[in-house]
Amino acid sequence: MKFSKASGWPLTWCILCAGLFAFLGAATAGEAKIDARLLWAVQTPPTNSASLKLMSDQDIIQKLSHYRWTFYYEMMRTNLLVGDVTQNVTLSSNCVIGIKQITPNHFEFAVIGKGVPVVRMIQKLPKNDAVVFSGAGPESESAWVVVLKRRE
Repeated sequence: MKFSKASGWPLTWCILCAGLFAFLGAATAGEAKIDARLLWAVQTPPTNSASLKLMSDQDIIQKLSHYRWTFYYEMMRTNLLVGDVTQNVTLSSNCVIGIKQITPNHFEFAVIGKGVPVVRMIQKLPKNDAVVFSGAGPESESAWVVVLKRRE
């Protein structure tokens, strides 16, 4: 069978390509972009603070304002694409987080510290919002903080 320009073949080809691109786009539309950070929180700056990166994200600083700590240092940061399969991410040798998207705005979070499950919960996390987990540091003068911020 021969196709000519008058037969509508180019139009059919365009429609097939558009459908394929729409299908492929829908397959990844369920993934959420999450910014994961491990912070070290202290009341007074340590003597070696020049080598540490101070937290500068004002949204996160506002979210942490009810904690007693004054200084938050970013120890590790990674960007994730989270879908309906649990994604485990190692933030440090002592901290692993697991994230799974349950619905477009609800996620299951698991925090594992030193190989022991610390927290497992399901929480709503709309775009541009953050969820915070924290615990006591190695000494009483510090704490660790995990911040998971959903990006657009």
